[in-house]
Amino acid sequence: MAHKTAALVLAVAAAVVTAGFSTADQRSTQVPAPVVTEEVPAPVVAEPAQRPLLLKHGWDIPTPRFVAENAAAMAASPFDGVVVTAPGVSSKVMRQAPLSLDHARAVLAPMVAARTTRMSHNFVIVYATPAGPFSGSWTTPVANFGAVARAASEAGAEGIFFDVESYFGSSWSRWTVCPRLTDEQCADVARERGAQTMRAMVEAAPGLTVLTSFGAWASDPSTDDALEDVPYNDISRPLAVRGHFLIGMVEAARATGSSFADGGELYTLRSPEEFRAARAWLDTGLPSEGDIVPPGLRADYAATVDVSFGVYDRPWLGRPMDTALWQTTLENALDHSERYVWAYTERHDWWGTGWPEEPVPQAWVDATRRARDSG
Repeated sequence: MAHKTAALVLAVAAAVVTAGFSTADQRSTQVPAPVVTEEVPAPVVAEPAQRPLLLKHGWDIPTPRFVAENAAAMAASPFDGVVVTAPGVSSKVMRQAPLSLDHARAVLAPMVAARTTRMSHNFVIVYATPAGPFSGSWTTPVANFGAVARAASEAGAEGIFFDVESYFGSSWSRWTVCPRLTDEQCADVARERGAQTMRAMVEAAPGLTVLTSFGAWASDPSTDDALEDVPYNDISRPLAVRGHFLIGMVEAARATGSSFADGGELYTLRSPEEFRAARAWLDTGLPSEGDIVPPGLRADYAATVDVSFGVYDRPWLGRPMDTALWQTTLENALDHSERYVWAYTERHDWWGTGWPEEPVPQAWVDATRRARDSG
């Protein structure tokens, strides 16, 4: 797969959208075509990364306008990029209601002002939301994904952060998205919809990276055995449909030579050995020993998917977290990630958005900087 050697050279400086909690824009506009035929601006070319990039995500997720107004201060942080929320866009993409390309452009346009800052590897968040049965029409959701990808690329974003958790209703329920279908038929149509979604984004914005919070591994029961040495909540069976959708995205990434990163949301990993084992499973173990990767994809899976990791600033499933553990966990994640580490924070306000109420202590900032500079 070409992107593991070449796509790191294609780093798009820009914006991230995390808006699921904003109000929908109800303007009535024409549905954008799923395949954008106008010329798309070339991605910003950066030097190849010598170490995985450290991204910031969390409760203090900023809007494009906030990033534009505070770009210089944010660039002084220990992060290489930030996940951004797009009000009225981020939670309106995976829907049957059309999302206007012009509206997405208007919301994301302020991010252009931040393109020249050091913190340039920015992502726009898109949330998984209920979009009806997969056996029905998927034209509008596909068009919406293409629109947000195009707008994000024009605003200088490196990619789309696709948060696949169901915050807004049952996005992946087998009985909601696959009524009257057999399990095999449901898996096939979910893969097809995932592939259409991925193709729509990369056709609208060549060079775009799609980073997902979880990968298909979370939908494979074998993951529970593979990660037996760390606390792990196995919910693979109710999430089977989501896994097949993500497999379809990976298949489309392979077919188009585009960039797909598995975010590796495994918040209980701490030691080098735990990260090493998780990396091995997400990279090569899943396609060779798991059930969810189809035979035709197994040989190319590891070359297509860039394994990344998420790190959480609170205790999780009995695993503690403090400033010292924050630093060492980030260091270990950076040492074992292929592409990105995204720091997900809920304890402190790192940017000055006002939420959470407590500003980040300097000790946490210093620990983060030491972790990023440790390699």
